[in-house]
Amino acid sequence: MSKRIIAVLALGCAAWSAQANVTLINEGFDNFNTLSSQGWSFTNLSVNPLGPGWVQGGPIFDAQSGAVDSYTQASFVSAQSGKIDAWLMTPTVSLESGGTLSFFVRTDELSGFKDRLQVSFSSAGQSTDAANFTNVLADINPTYQADGIPAAWTQVSVIYSGLGNGSSGRFGFHYSGDYDTANMVAMDTINIQAIPEPGSFALLGLGLAGLAFLRRRRD
Repeated sequence: MSKRIIAVLALGCAAWSAQANVTLINEGFDNFNTLSSQGWSFTNLSVNPLGPGWVQGGPIFDAQSGAVDSYTQASFVSAQSGKIDAWLMTPTVSLESGGTLSFFVRTDELSGFKDRLQVSFSSAGQSTDAANFTNVLADINPTYQADGIPAAWTQVSVIYSGLGNGSSGRFGFHYSGDYDTANMVAMDTINIQAIPEPGSFALLGLGLAGLAFLRRRRD
């Protein structure tokens, strides 16, 4: 095999590797105040809302990684009374290909409280309408059991499916509970990776096979 063909194969392998893992979101919440300018959105739909719902972490416990307060949290003080309904939404990202979403979650060590965290995505582009987040990926403590959220940092990882060419949307993190019985939930190190469809790899392989065939014909 000629040096030229070897070089092409090397480039092809590099492209394969690069396409295998595309980072869409990698957020450690070092500076919560900059999130809005980066496309993140906060919506507090609580019955009697108080503030944005999700805020900078601390001082209850240390972050999963980074500075001690580099995480985000939502709590019963998202509302003044009644039902809590606080949303944190990522910037708009491509949903053409499937991928993985992971994050760390916990509450504090107080016991007897009933909190829930639901993770979903909306395929409605830039929309921040909570009604569009119908694709549920994870539901932590859906029946509001006491102490249903872990009291130490715990990683959650899920796989989501691609929606095809041109699809885009947001991922949403929904904290809910009742003011009288809820406590808090915290998140850190949100990472979303897109993985190209297998067809992309097949097309790359076909191209390399064609190059090799042309080389053999020249020989």
